[in-house]
This record gives sequence, C-alpha cells and structure tokens, in this order.
Amino acid sequence: GVPMVRSFGMELRRLLMAGTAVIVLVSGGVDGTGALANEPLKVSEREIDDLKAVFATVRSKDRIEARVRTPGSVISQKVSEGDHVEAGQVLATVADPKIALRIRALDAQIAAAQSRVENARTEFERAEQLRARGVSPQQRVDQAKTAFDVATNDLKAVRSERLVAEQQVEEGQVLAPASGRVLKVPFTEGSVVMAGESVATIAANQYV
Repeated sequence: GVPMVRSFGMELRRLLMAGTAVIVLVSGGVDGTGALANEPLKVSEREIDDLKAVFATVRSKDRIEARVRTPGSVISQKVSEGDHVEAGQVLATVADPKIALRIRALDAQIAAAQSRVENARTEFERAEQLRARGVSPQQRVDQAKTAFDVATNDLKAVRSERLVAEQQVEEGQVLAPASGRVLKVPFTEGSVVMAGESVATIAANQYV
C-alpha cells in the first residue's frame, strides 16, 4: 500500500507543476522563439458595423414636372425613366405635324427663289455689259435690276417664314427645369399633348 501512495503523490506533484507552467505561458505570452514575452498586451477600441436588413422607401424631396408650352404631338422623346438630366436639357419636342409639312414646303420655295435670284442676277449683269458697249438701252438695265430686286426680296420673305416655323418648333422643346433623375415619362413619341401637360417627372438630387 505505501509504494502505491508514494507513486500517486509523485504523479500529482508532476501535474501541478505542469499546470503552473501553462498558466505562466498563457499569462506572459510566447514570442516567435518560444521565450516568454514581457511586453504588455495593447488593447484598442474599434467600431464594428452592425448591419441589419430593413424595409424602407426612398422618396425624392422635390418632384418637378417638365410641362409642355404649346399643344401638339410628341415628335421626339429624348429621355427614359431613370436617366439623369441637367437643367436646360431638351427632354422632348412637341410640334404640330403641319409645321413639319410647312417647313418642307418652305424649303422648296426657298430653292425656287434662289434659282430666280441667280437668273435675275445673270440677266442684270448681261444688261449692264450690253449697256456699257452701247448695244442695250438703259431701260433694259432698269428692268433687269427691278427683276433682280424682286427676286431677292421674295427669297428674304420665304426665309423669314421658315425662321418663324423654326421658332415654333423651338417653342415646342420641353426643357428640364432642374437637374435630377427622371422618375416618370407618361408619353411616347406620337402622343398628342395639350399645353401644360407634363411629359416627364424629375426628382431633385435630395432624397428622404
């Protein structure tokens, strides 16, 4: 019985010493070489993002309507929902289809008037040359000069009418009243709109 008790005591003492060594290693730390590190442990605070899934609705603080100034048909739609626009940017063009036909007719009239001006100029220059030679009378020169002036005035008049038609088309351009994101485009090309109707809803850059 005595040798067994002595052996058990020696084993218990060896376990206690090993436990003490483990506590020393954990409390003091071990460096890369296996030696105890005597430097104190540095502790610092750091914020950690705590992200959670939530349900929310993002709304624009200001909603601005881009409205039509003149009635007509939407002949061009330049933006779509989700596009970013700048203030003054052309969003759509609204015009009377008859204006486009009128512009094409005026273009044909301008081409014809230009041809008459060139012919009248040629006749006037020829009459002046003949008058300088003493072959043609002054009356023919005056008639050629009058025909040239009339043709020139006709060309100016037709060009002025075309400028008026172009101005009507420019008045039909719907501009973005402010910078932002397009939320809604209720019309498409070919739609008939009235003055004051909105062709696009724009959200300002501020959201809630």
